[in-house]
Amino acid sequence: MKKSPMRLKDREILVSKIAKGVEANNLKVVTKAIKKTKEYKNARVKSLDIQLLKEQRDALTIKINAKERQVQDLVQKVNSKLPIKADDKNYGFEIGLKFGTSNYDRHQGLAIVSELGWTVKEAIAEEVTLATMMNYCQDDIKAIIEELTETFSGGQ
Repeated sequence: MKKSPMRLKDREILVSKIAKGVEANNLKVVTKAIKKTKEYKNARVKSLDIQLLKEQRDALTIKINAKERQVQDLVQKVNSKLPIKADDKNYGFEIGLKFGTSNYDRHQGLAIVSELGWTVKEAIAEEVTLATMMNYCQDDIKAIIEELTETFSGGQ
C-alpha cells in the first residue's frame, strides 16, 4: 500500500490537539508557581474584599434609589399645591421645589427655584419694546417696571 500525505483537515485536528495539550501543561506549571507566591494570596484576599464592597455598594444603591423616589414623590406633591405652576410651553421656566440627583442637574440635592426661561424673557422684552415705542419715556420707567413686573408675576 502506498503512503500518502496526511490530509489538511487531519493536520488541523492534530495541531489543535497538540496545542490544547501544551496549554493544559503550561496552565498546570504556571498555576503551581503562582499559588506558591505570597502576592497571589494577598491578591486573593483583596479580590474577595472588593467583591464584598461591590455587594455593599449594590445594596446601598438600591436604598439610595428608593429614597430618591420618595423625595421625588414629595417634591411632586409640594409642587402640585403651589399657586404658580411650571408651564411646559415656556422653555427653561422652572419654579418650585427641585431635587437633582445626577451630575448633570443644575441644582444638586433639594432646592427652591424660580427661573423664567428664555420664552418668558422674550415676552417681557416684547412688552418693554411696545411700552417704550411712543417716546423715550424716561419719566415713566418706574411705572413701566412696576406694571410689567406685576403682569408677568404668577402668584401673590
